[in-house]
Amino acid sequence: MASSFQCRNLKMSFTVKTKSPHMKLADSNSELSTRHVSYILRNFELDCVFTIYKHNPHQVHATGIRKKTQLTQILSYVDSRCDIISLKIDNSLFSCKRSNNINLYNTLKRVRECYTDYIPSYSEQIFNALFLKPKEKKVGNPTIILYHNSSYVILGGNCKSKVKRANCFIKELIEK
Repeated sequence: MASSFQCRNLKMSFTVKTKSPHMKLADSNSELSTRHVSYILRNFELDCVFTIYKHNPHQVHATGIRKKTQLTQILSYVDSRCDIISLKIDNSLFSCKRSNNINLYNTLKRVRECYTDYIPSYSEQIFNALFLKPKEKKVGNPTIILYHNSSYVILGGNCKSKVKRANCFIKELIEK
């Protein structure tokens, strides 16, 4: 039973000090498109997308970040073009591919009986995966989606320790 746990996508947001960051972020390695509500900048060199919403032009969102090395490159890219006031990781998506079939109904019962930190939700007709939503979402605990083949996705989580704790929780749940 091999498994690989990896970061699939991060979303960062930068608050910048400039009149029009969408113009200053464009360069020869980028493609700028204007939508009704946003400016979308696809940077091919960094392999990510920057979005600037028209209602909030001082906020730059970077999505599609898959590697830790991209974080420093994106930070220096934005910093060289705008004055960064603050930055934060808004969302994260980690996935683990496994191939050990589990019974989601039994897992649902076990979560309801033994684990009080998560609220389970399973509706096979709508989506064939078990959703484990944290009772305390506001403090940055992630949501977990568990599939019948024991693969899972961890969404959200505002710090590494909470993502690691969720990863340990789901591994413990699967292996029982």
